[in-house]
Amino acid sequence: MFTGHNDEKQRTMNEADTCRTLVRPKLEAAGWDGAKHFYSEQTPFTDGRIIVPEGKPKRLKKKFSDFLLRYSRDITLAVVEAKSNKRPAGAGMPLSGLNRAFRGVL
Repeated sequence: MFTGHNDEKQRTMNEADTCRTLVRPKLEAAGWDGAKHFYSEQTPFTDGRIIVPEGKPKRLKKKFSDFLLRYSRDITLAVVEAKSNKRPAGAGMPLSGLNRAFRGVL
């Protein structure tokens, strides 16, 4: 379990706490808050898959990420997902599903 500190008595952090106290400061320290490159939070990165049950088109839910790292407003370079410090890093959205979503398959 990664908690961001070596202190084993650290409080449990939910996903929002992890974003605010661990991820956001690291992104900003790495230069992702400037005019050249930036990040956006809680942003949809798909419009939602369209299915056609019984001949009636229906759009499914959008997929959201905790952070999108952007080269420019229209060019997304990476998706960052944060989790509670009590969950494993791979919990949540499987990478294969994320890759398919980015390619427009989902």
